Parts: sequence; C-alpha cells; structure tokens
Amino acid sequence: MRNARPKTLAAEKKFREAIWLRDRGIDRATGKPLKRQGDDWNVGQVCHLKGRGAYPEFKYAIWNAFLMNAHFHRLSDARGGRLLKVIGDDANGVLEFVMTDKTGRVLWRRSSAPPDFGD
Repeated sequence: MRNARPKTLAAEKKFREAIWLRDRGIDRATGKPLKRQGDDWNVGQVCHLKGRGAYPEFKYAIWNAFLMNAHFHRLSDARGGRLLKVIGDDANGVLEFVMTDKTGRVLWRRSSAPPDFGD
C-alpha cells in the first residue's frame, strides 16, 4: 500500500502529458496557445468532459479530457455558473464551446478538434 501514491502521481503525470501532447498546448475553447505554469488566466488546465468526482472511472481517460485556460475552465463548471457549455462526448474528436450570459443568451460559439499532427 505504501507505493500506491507514487503510482498515482506517475499515472496523473502521464495522463496530463498525453493531453498536452494531443492538444499541442492549444486552448480548445479559443484556439490560442497556453502556458504550462503561472498565476494568470492563460495557464492551461486539463479539463474533464465527465467530472472526476461523478465519474472516477474516467479520471485518466484521454477521450474524456482536453486543454482549456483557467478562466474558461472555471466558467464551464459550477464555480463559474456553467456559463461556458462544452458539448461533446469524446475529446479526441470535435467539441463545441458555447458561451452564454447569465440570461442564457449566446455570446459566442466555437467548434474545435485536436490539432492535426500532419501539418
């Protein structure tokens, strides 16, 4: 049982690196490059389509995760009132992002797939 924590950390690191590699450091909601660290809103975060709390079995599933900046990540969950809707069920394919105001009026919409590695 003592070695469970290092294995978990290694799995977490491998998972996050796979998401950064697949999305090539690009924010899927905006199409802009992300930073790996810092204290501003342009830091990239690995986001889950199906939340880790409700779906722990999908915590390290690459199809369930994508990159987005910290600001939009917050707006997409309960902390930010779910003003940014993420539509899709496989982050390896196309996701749609719909930003609304508090009344539900659509402010912008964008679809994105992971960047093409062939370019």
